Amino acid sequence: MAKNNAPVTSEQLVSDLGHYQIPLVDGPDLAAVILATGYIEKQLGALLSQFLIAGQTADDLLDSIKGPIASLHSKSQLAYCLGLIPKSLFQLIQGLGGLRNLFAHSHVSLSFGDSEPAERIGKLDIPASIQLKSESGAEATYYPANLAQNALAELAPKQRFSVAVNLVINALLFLVPRVQRRERAFEGPGDTSKLAPPGD
Repeated sequence: MAKNNAPVTSEQLVSDLGHYQIPLVDGPDLAAVILATGYIEKQLGALLSQFLIAGQTADDLLDSIKGPIASLHSKSQLAYCLGLIPKSLFQLIQGLGGLRNLFAHSHVSLSFGDSEPAERIGKLDIPASIQLKSESGAEATYYPANLAQNALAELAPKQRFSVAVNLVINALLFLVPRVQRRERAFEGPGDTSKLAPPGD
């Protein structure tokens, strides 16, 4: 299992899949929300870590305890702004993050059947499909459990939450190992060897 605050590898993500899946099936609702969104946050951290120039600076930025890009919200914003995830995936992650905050910051126990969580889950913008294309040219399309939009609307809140979570996680499992790392433009202070010549 990965260290809590460190970026993880795609291999670690695969090996840790079961930790979020069990609460989705028969665990408490709070555990399902916290573990599922925590897993998505780790996926986004891995995606960004794979993209950024390797080194301690990138690790510090993505540190999920004290880094400036620590939260699910900030990681998803940066991934979207860098073009690493499509808008449909970004919007769904943002909705799940809002639900996570509702559960995490409540002073009373909440369940998916309570009015506010159920309303938020009902408003999750689950797309009919998410079309992905990696920088290497690999393509994939993910569907929300092969359900039509009218069927999605009739799901119970926990089922709908599970469909949304699995759609996001499967899409990110495709993207994380396929992102291409950026290379440093300058090797050291004053190095202009990689600057474009005038006029380019």
